[in-house]
Amino acid sequence: MATQSDMFLALTDGLTALLFFARIQDRGIQRLSGELSV
Repeated sequence: MATQSDMFLALTDGLTALLFFARIQDRGIQRLSGELSV
């Protein structure tokens, strides 16, 4: 059974990965919209 600290670490790791993915996706969307608006 996972301890509370293990769950917290997994949660923060997941949040970090989500933020990183969202940032990449955001940059890609901005690039796409920039090409479309031209």
